[in-house]
Amino acid sequence: MIANADEVILNALLDKYEASKRFSGQHLVDRKIQVKVTSLLPQYLDHANYDDFSAINDAIAHLTQAKLVESKWDRAKTCTEIMLVLDSLAKAYQYVSRTPKSDTHAA
Repeated sequence: MIANADEVILNALLDKYEASKRFSGQHLVDRKIQVKVTSLLPQYLDHANYDDFSAINDAIAHLTQAKLVESKWDRAKTCTEIMLVLDSLAKAYQYVSRTPKSDTHAA
């Protein structure tokens, strides 16, 4: 069974955010910071392993309820994409006990 899927998801989104032009202040177009669930957590595709599938869905639901991410679902109730809620960045960093990259560069 997968442990800490919520932290895996949030850390991947924060990594993408910190690597983006939005983070460096060079963005010209507002783009969402998003990941595909299946590329981040390949075991999500294995419907025979219901425990992992269910744990990942629960983690996504928890992060969505906490307003840290938004998610897209298909008709089969399978999550396809997860997007970082940029208005909740501070809360996201706190959730995973992570220091923002900008703070480590400023020090």
